[in-house]
Amino acid sequence: MNPSNKIISKKKSAFTLIEVILSLGLGALTLVSTLQVMFSLQQIWTETQTQNAFDQHVDGTCFFLQFIFNNASSSIKNPTTEIPRGKSKNIEIVQPNWTDGFNDSYFQLSIQSPPAIFSDNSTPLNSPITIFFDLSTQNGLQFKWHSSSKNVENILDLYQTKISPFVDKIDLWYFNPEFQTWEKEDDFLEKNNESLIPDFLEITFKTKETLESRYIYLRKRF
Repeated sequence: MNPSNKIISKKKSAFTLIEVILSLGLGALTLVSTLQVMFSLQQIWTETQTQNAFDQHVDGTCFFLQFIFNNASSSIKNPTTEIPRGKSKNIEIVQPNWTDGFNDSYFQLSIQSPPAIFSDNSTPLNSPITIFFDLSTQNGLQFKWHSSSKNVENILDLYQTKISPFVDKIDLWYFNPEFQTWEKEDDFLEKNNESLIPDFLEITFKTKETLESRYIYLRKRF
């Protein structure tokens, strides 16, 4: 091989490695930037109420939610366990014992490396957390959560993190294979006394003059 070709080949390899490193770094920066946009623009929108700020807040919030669902880890101890059709390896629907007699159902998911927004006494967590995501939007969208090391006996043992004060409604979309149609529900469908994971979430954001909807995809076993 011509020596000049060897040099070119090495340069190409070096550039390829640099591109991979940069892409990984940019992926992390994208999430960090999105979180900054989502929460800083929440304040900007509250103060200035500009349409552009609101749109960016909506997009940032949905990017964050999709990231959380995509990076949820399985609570199933044996990963080889068969997952029933229509169920998810990453998300469960539960009625925790701390609901104190209420029939509220929650999405339950675990995050092994939680983003900095989830903090314990203003200190970012380095341990996994369990998140409970309910459909109630009375006070906007909030996550209830606890660290993996904490024993939860009632709702006071949970941290609450507000994601967006502008979320007005969360609808659930299911595909009906019998009629080949999409159906929108405001609560979980059940089959054989078990709640079913929806295919999509429709998140509606609302202000006095603006109404916008976005969709979040939930991965299931079909």
